[in-house]
This record gives sequence, C-alpha cells and structure tokens, in this order.
Amino acid sequence: MRSKYLLFVSLFAFLPLDTVLAQDRPNSPTPDPRLHANKAKPTGGGTATKKATQQPPQVMENINVTSNAAATNGVTGAGVGAGLIRRETAPRSVSTVSANYIQKQTPGTSALQLIKMLPGANVGGSDPIGLSDQSTLSIRGLGQDEIGYVMEGIPLNDSGIYIQDASEWADSENMSSISVAQGAPGLTDPVYTSAGGVMTVGIRNPSNKFGIFTDAAYGTYTTNREFIRLDTGELGHTGVKAFVSFSAASSQNSHGPGWNHRRHVDFKLQKEWGDNSISLFGSYNSRDVAYYMEPTMSQWNALHYSANYAGSYTPGKTNYWKNYIGGWNDFMISAPIRLALTDHLHFTSTPYFYWGSGYYPGGTMVNETGNYIGTQYHPESLNLPGAINNQVNALGQYLEQEYTYGINSALHYDIGRHKITLGYWYDYQSNAVQMPFAALNSRGEARNAMGGYSITYPDGQLLLAGNNFTGTQINGIYVGDKVSLDHDRLQISAGFREMMISRKGDNYLPGPQSHVGENTSQPLPQFSLSYRPSPYHQIFVSASGNFRPPSTSNLFNNYSITTGAITSIPNTKLKDEYSIQEEIGYRYQKDIVASVTFFNYNFTNRQISTIIPENGALVSSYINAGGQTSRGFDAEIGTKPYHHFSPYASVEYLHATTDSNIAVGGDYLHTAGKTAIRSPQWQAAVGLSYDDGMFFANGNMKYVGSQYSTFMDDEKMPSYITGDLALGVRLKKVWVAKAPEFRLNFINIGNTKYLSGIAGAALNAKSYTGMRGTQISGSSASYFVGAGFAMMGSFQTAF
Repeated sequence: MRSKYLLFVSLFAFLPLDTVLAQDRPNSPTPDPRLHANKAKPTGGGTATKKATQQPPQVMENINVTSNAAATNGVTGAGVGAGLIRRETAPRSVSTVSANYIQKQTPGTSALQLIKMLPGANVGGSDPIGLSDQSTLSIRGLGQDEIGYVMEGIPLNDSGIYIQDASEWADSENMSSISVAQGAPGLTDPVYTSAGGVMTVGIRNPSNKFGIFTDAAYGTYTTNREFIRLDTGELGHTGVKAFVSFSAASSQNSHGPGWNHRRHVDFKLQKEWGDNSISLFGSYNSRDVAYYMEPTMSQWNALHYSANYAGSYTPGKTNYWKNYIGGWNDFMISAPIRLALTDHLHFTSTPYFYWGSGYYPGGTMVNETGNYIGTQYHPESLNLPGAINNQVNALGQYLEQEYTYGINSALHYDIGRHKITLGYWYDYQSNAVQMPFAALNSRGEARNAMGGYSITYPDGQLLLAGNNFTGTQINGIYVGDKVSLDHDRLQISAGFREMMISRKGDNYLPGPQSHVGENTSQPLPQFSLSYRPSPYHQIFVSASGNFRPPSTSNLFNNYSITTGAITSIPNTKLKDEYSIQEEIGYRYQKDIVASVTFFNYNFTNRQISTIIPENGALVSSYINAGGQTSRGFDAEIGTKPYHHFSPYASVEYLHATTDSNIAVGGDYLHTAGKTAIRSPQWQAAVGLSYDDGMFFANGNMKYVGSQYSTFMDDEKMPSYITGDLALGVRLKKVWVAKAPEFRLNFINIGNTKYLSGIAGAALNAKSYTGMRGTQISGSSASYFVGAGFAMMGSFQTAF
C-alpha cells in the first residue's frame, strides 16, 4: 500500500462501535442500516419507549433527490454547512463530509484532500487531486501513522509502518461520506494504531433502478480522467442489487518532470431484508507514479518549484527522474453482515482480505568490485559496463508484497436500558520485502523496475540491500455496555478492549540477525457520557486509552552495499506508545449545527522515526521520544441553506509539547518543553455553498499555521493559506442524457507557492552540545511541496 518511499529514500541515501457502542449513528426509533457503510457496527435503538419531544432533532442535509438528480450521482441544494458538517450523536468528537460536498469537488479527488476543511485535519500533498501517494495527515498534532483508516470494514493502515495511502481507495464518485473521529476509535473499530482518531470512508449503496453514470474531466498539468458506473437495479425479485465502476486517470507532475497513471475498479453487491443485510464490496487499484523530490528547507528557499529530480540523465549522478517511478497494485474485499437473531439480539461480522504488490525504486551507485551483502564482503566483479572510479549507476529496487486477512464479529444484546456488545477481532498480516538492484543503460533507464533483470554475481547470487519477511497476528477482544437513563436523555457507556499482537520476522541477509520476534498486549479502557438537556443540545464527555506498537521496519538491520556500514538499526527494546485522551464537548443542532470540543492527551513512549548519529554516521532508526502533552479545542459551525446559501467554518487551537529530553547515543538533547512537531497552533477554514438546483457554486479557504519540523524547534515550516472554488450548472434531460452537469473546479485559486507538509522530521537541524557534553550533529528535515494553481473542467451525465 504503501508508501514506503520515505523509508526507501532514507535507506538508499546512505548507499553514495463508534464510542463504546457505535453511537455515531443517529438515535432514531427505527434505525436504517443503509445509512452507514460499515455494517459491522451495531445500530441504535432500545427497548424503552421514547417520547416524541425527547427525540434528537432530525436535521436534514437538504439533499433533494429526484429521478434526474439521483441518476447523475449529484445532489441538489447547498447542504448543511456546505456539506461539511452533519448532525452527530456520538459522545466524542466526530466531523463528517457528506456527498453534498464530495460530489462538487474535482472528480477523483482523494479522501485525504476531501477532509482538509475539517477541524484538526492537517493535510499535506504534492498534486492537486491526490494521484500521488506522497501525502501526509496529522490530527491534533498526531501523525498519519497514529490514525486508523477504515473503509467498508477493511482496516487500511499499512501493515509495516501504519501510514495511509488514500490514492488506493475508492473513487470519489462512489463515496457517500467521510467521517473523522478526531479523538479515539470506537469500541468495534478494527484499528490498533489510532491514538490520533479514526478516518472512516462510507461507500454508496447500489441503486434500486438500472442506470449508467459517467463523467469525464480534463485540466491543468494535462490531467484527464474518465469514470463509468453501471447500477444493475434489483436483479429479478431477489432483492439483490449491485454496481460496478471503472476509472482511468493520468497527469503530469504539478512541478518537475514525470507522469502519473491510475486505473481503478470498485464494485458492491447488497441484499437487505427486514433488519438484516449482507453486502460484498471490492476495490482494485493499479497505479504508477513519478515521485516528487522532497526538498530540505535550504533547497526550498533557494530553488522553490525548481527543486526537482533531473529531467535528463548524467552518468555518476543519481537524481534522474525516471529512476523514481513507483508502481503498486492492490485488491481488497469485504463482506459486512448484519443479522437480527431475535428482537433484542443482533450479530454483525465483517470478513475482509487485502493483497498488495509493488515497487519503489530510486537511483543509487554500486561498486563494480567489492560490494557487501549484509555483512558479507564480495570482492568479485559484477562485470557491468560504464564504471567510473569503480562505481556504476544502478536502480535500487524496493519490492514489496503484502497480504492481510481478518474478521471482526460482535453480538449486540438489548435488555432493558442496557445495550451490551461482545466482540472479537482477528487479523493476520504478512509483509515481504526484497531490495535488489538493476543496471542502467546509456539513457539512464533500467530494463525492469519491478525486479526483473536484477544484478547478480557470476554464481547467480543476487546483489541485495534487504531481504526480510514479517508476519503479524492481532487478536482483539472487546466488551461494552451502554445504559440509557432519564428517557434516553442521559447515556453512559463503558467498554474495554484487550489488544494482543504477536510479530515474527526473518532477516535473510548475512549477518548477526536472522529471526526476530516480539509480543505485546495492552488493555484499552473506554468511557463516555452523553446528556441531552433538550432536543437540540448535547453535552458529552469521553476518555479512552490508546496504543501503538513499534512498526515492522523497526525489526531489521540494513546495510550499505558499498561500505557494509549499517544504515538502519532496529530498536527491539522500544516500548509500546501509550496515550490517555479526554474530551468534553457541546453540540447545538437545529437550523444551525455547531460543536466545540476541548481535548487533552498524555503520551508515554512516543515513537518517532528519525535520523540519528551512530559511530560517526547518520542512520535511520526508531527512538523513544518519551512523553508528550497535547491540549486545545476544536470548533465547527454550519447552517441549513438560506436562500440557497449555506456557510461553514472550523477552527482548532493546539498546544502540544514534548515532555522529555530525547536520548541520542549516550547523550540527551534538551527537548523537554519544546513544541511538538507537526503541531500548528492554529488552523481555520471557511466554506460557502450556493445551489438552487440548476446553478451551484462551492468555495472554501484553509489556513494552517506554522509548524516545527524538528524536535529541537530549530526549523519551522511556514504557515500558508489556500482556497478552492467550484462552479457548475445542471441541465434538464437532453435526449437520452439525464440532467447532464458541467463543472469547473479551481484548486489553489490564489496560486499559493507553499510547503504543504513535513515529509521527514529531524531531531535537530543545527549541531548542539548534548546535556552530557557530546557534540550532536544536525540533519535536515524534508518537506512536501504543495501544487500550484490548477483548473479542471468536467462533464457528467447518466443514462
């Protein structure tokens, strides 16, 4: 999945239930399971009779569904808060982007780009719509590897280093909603690296009627994209309905040389009867992308958008752009099931499977004679032409294959005022990595970037920089109870998850390390309280424990093939990161929908990936950064449409500090009290939507404050402001085309030239004398460069 690019570059650089019981669901008397994609989560509803005056208000999103509008995959009406907010009932912070917003953005925009307006969502990327997997997300200062990602019950975190790759996920035309729980996962969520919350992507249900939907888009950077979807409608009288879609997209890099290509298929089958449902969702993605250079601050200040990989090949240099084209293929499938066993007992289960395979190459040099495979020295010649000073240009091939399968099942029992959940989640992940090399021809190109024609010695042995396999088993047992009191105005929930993780790995490189393994277990309690003094007001409190085990890349040694020096060292004594988070919040939900949440996090054993000095050399490693405290508040507000206009605004204040001095070798950097990395003090967003059914416009603007990229606070990424605009018109039926729609999307309309995110943080940019007198040299952080202005024109219709 998965963006191992950062890890790869650092390596070769050295070679020359929704809170406790699924309460995110509106608490209506007869919940509709079709409202949410993840059928593994239980619906609300209890045995006590509710008074009409005590029902939570049913705030509508003003989505006017007509035969034409529904057929075009669009929505009419401005939506509540421009489609960026909806009514929530969970006793924790949750923000949701609805289809009303999603379907007015550029077709094919990634889920990561679609949530950037939400409070606390600090999104960085490299291209306008997210075709590239060089992207990042932090929430309340917590990185993308501390956030859980779920789509149709499938956990989407990378199995090795836990990050996301939203460019693999479903096409935006098939997304019905994207929710971000900023604080903590729900009891039933199949995630275990989610101290920073959970991002959940909902997929539309198949239509009840047969239809074909298509759209096409073209724009800046020679971007073109085509999409088509077929809805079968009900098949016979079986109650089964389905859709299947296909899309293809390509674009030039927004800065620097390179092309990107993506091919994608989604499908979903569904059957519902009574309070029962079963569906089958699948997604296939194939892409090859040219990577962007991730400059240091000094490179950015000197070169700005000219800080790119080279457009032509020069022997002896390793920065030719064609050596940085990565490819990935993956397939995922899940089958969410909900069965009503009795009036009071329900069973939910989601089996799933994921397969991914790909390559992340990069330019490097190898010795013509005298290389190392692990710690084993090979004096013999490789017999490669074109050697300069005993070195030859080569392509470093990072080859990876992943399998993940699992099942998340639960029983939900309603008895009196209680709703009891008992569940079990099992997940198995395998990850195989091999790092061979391929020779380059006179044009700087390899015959195959995917592992073919790799360099071998005369005896057939592969020249390898890495060769390992990791298997991970996850067992999670959870139990919870929600009790409703005072005519359901007061709801108290308590739950407990016990997470057990067993990991075994094999390093096949010659050297002292062969078989490694680790086992860990963590208890994760949850508690929440919700009180509704009146139908439109809600006060909530939540607290939970969360953890993250060390990543698989922390298990293995890596070595330079040219010197035999270690370039990446494992830290098998690294402890699990653990956090305790508390929230207290208030919501008002009538014609105005608003919320404010105050939060507090306390971390121990913060895990960070960074570059450290080791025996005079800089090597990559995971280290224990000690404690961290994060405090602040999120707020957002939106209104129902008034004269076809609907505004939205969000803001976050964050004060995050490192509580410990960080160990470097046998010394310490004085980091205690410093502001934490990726933690802008202020973020704010405003949006406005107009939609009268024929003409529509949607504009938004986001401000992200400056943020430190080093733990010593001696280098900072500047603040920035970007804005987007969408303009469109819907027509009535034209011949066989149902309500065709024309749209113009303007991205970064002010053409802001900015750094969009921190790609690789560093301990210190400058050199310091440690607290014990050791000289600790500095290293540079690296950054994602945000795309400049882009315009996309699109046309969509249905038949």
